[in-house]
Amino acid sequence: MITPAPPRPLSHAAISKAIRDGRLTPALRVAPDGRQVLAYGHARRLWAQCHREPLPQVLPELPGLSPLPELPELAAAIAEGLPPLHESRARREHYRAESLRLEVEAMRAALIPAAEVRASAIAEAARARAVLMELPDLLAPQLAACADARQCHRLMSETFRTTLLRLAAAPAVRFPCLDRA
Repeated sequence: MITPAPPRPLSHAAISKAIRDGRLTPALRVAPDGRQVLAYGHARRLWAQCHREPLPQVLPELPGLSPLPELPELAAAIAEGLPPLHESRARREHYRAESLRLEVEAMRAALIPAAEVRASAIAEAARARAVLMELPDLLAPQLAACADARQCHRLMSETFRTTLLRLAAAPAVRFPCLDRA
């Protein structure tokens, strides 16, 4: 007859981590001297719910321990039944991957390809150059007929102002990559 192997003892770090993660918190009790101790019978049942291998019996139950005050959320979660640890980890990884995918999509939409920026900047500069090159043709006939310096200054100022307002009122530069999103 084959006898099953004795359960391997768990490290203090594994049990401490399970307590920190909240998996064994309901099994904590307050000793008469005020220390927190683990009720191993309860802890073994909780461990079995979350893991495939049972928590080994290390120490017997200690009599005279009162349970820790429980949080309503924790009590409700325990009453519903906590999902197994591997299921919780799989869910967490799924949601983390989904969150990263959404971040990457947001960054792709926020970044504009350099070739499109370069092309639109060249087009905008060419348009501004063409508008500014029209200034001598607009001003030459008016300034030739003007003998007064103040009137020449006023004509130049008005022409420059209207030209610059025309440049500023032009439609904004469009990036095709943003139209796709």
